[in-house]
Amino acid sequence: MKLVFACITLFALAGCASYHSEPLGLEPTLQTRVPRLDVSKIPLPELARHIFDPSDGLDMTEVAMLAVVNNPDLKLARDDAGIAHAQAFAAGLLPDPQLNLTGDFPSPSIAGLIPAFNRGLSFDFTSLITHAATHEAATASAQKTDLALLWQEWQVVAQARQLFVRIATQRRLAAVLQQALTWQTTRYQAAQAAMTAGNLTLGAVTPYLVAQQDIQRQLAELGRQQNQSRHNLNALLGLAPQVHLDLVGSTRIAPLNLKALRRATRDLAKRRPDLLALAAGYQSQEAKVRAAILAQFPSLNIGFTRARDTAGVYTTGFSVSISLPIFNRNRGNIAVERATRQR
Repeated sequence: MKLVFACITLFALAGCASYHSEPLGLEPTLQTRVPRLDVSKIPLPELARHIFDPSDGLDMTEVAMLAVVNNPDLKLARDDAGIAHAQAFAAGLLPDPQLNLTGDFPSPSIAGLIPAFNRGLSFDFTSLITHAATHEAATASAQKTDLALLWQEWQVVAQARQLFVRIATQRRLAAVLQQALTWQTTRYQAAQAAMTAGNLTLGAVTPYLVAQQDIQRQLAELGRQQNQSRHNLNALLGLAPQVHLDLVGSTRIAPLNLKALRRATRDLAKRRPDLLALAAGYQSQEAKVRAAILAQFPSLNIGFTRARDTAGVYTTGFSVSISLPIFNRNRGNIAVERATRQR
């Protein structure tokens, strides 16, 4: 008996996880330089085929690649996906059986009496009834999280490209305005010289000054917008505000094929990740409703026992524990899951 108990204890301890502390990071998470990327780990194949080399500047695709890998919101979404998959793994595990050991010792000690014991092994069979539905719900929930993550990755790629185009456009507009300011300053100086020579009045020179100041105002406003756009791009890429990005390359995107676009929109609901995520979420909730209905059946715990009394008589038996569905019957959880499914 002692040997069996020791073997069971050692077997149980061998399968236990050990604790390792994970200190809370207090340092800023925004990076102060453009990181190197492992292209093979980029989740989107159309981006993974592109070469990432920040030494010669970042083109539009490289900015999108960096956004997918380093965006803070996507990192949190991937952590949520990891939690969902861990929950699906946990839902697929069966509960452990229960081993019961008791001992009784005669007190005071009487001749002819020996210590008594009772040992039993039992299992909760109720968990088997709801196991399939619970596992299906958790698996569908993990699938929903993965699809939502994919849709969020698409959105981040689109935002990165949009900011790249906006910054490039603002840069070109700034060059045009600077050229216009140089030209208008020359005109104003010429008009001012003519006024000094007595060839123009103050009223005739004033419009040149107003035009020059208007261009200066536009340049100042554009500078503010450029600064805001660069800060937004850095935040999207998970970089510190002071990091300067050398954006290079064209802003042109291949035109859409209208025929291919029309064909693609016919079965859009079967391919868009956000719509598929909604379907997976409904499937998960449907399984939760089924699990709640199955859980209304009485809980059943069956075990086998082996005992010895103080007279040395051995007995073998069984135990059955069943709940009586009189008051609760899991009606509250069923109502909650059905209302959640309706939403």
